[in-house]
Amino acid sequence: KGTRKIAVFSDPDCPFCKILDREIHTNMTKDDLTIYYFMNPLKIPGHEQAPLKAAKIWCSRDRGKAWLDWMLNNKLPNNDGTCKNPVAETKKIATEAGFNSTPMIIFDNGYTANQALTADQIRRVLQDRMP
Repeated sequence: KGTRKIAVFSDPDCPFCKILDREIHTNMTKDDLTIYYFMNPLKIPGHEQAPLKAAKIWCSRDRGKAWLDWMLNNKLPNNDGTCKNPVAETKKIATEAGFNSTPMIIFDNGYTANQALTADQIRRVLQDRMP
């Protein structure tokens, strides 16, 4: 719940997304940062279950905890993923924006990165200094 903000379009089966989340949630826990996650399950080999995983995470009582449990510990929520969820809608938004890879990070200063960044790189961008 910080004053600086980033949006991350992420795929639950993306190894680079997991690297990014581990970096953020290990090395940036005291940073003044709010993160908005948008599900963008890719339709590529090895990601066939990503839409279902995204829905299961969304259908959890605590979505933030469910996301981190999956991304950091490979622990998927125990539900069928059939609740009303925005996964298809956020996927459509990502596709229309041309976000065809993950992670895609959009910073509140307008900078975008289509790769996992380190905590120091994220901090530099937030200070308006590109990585």
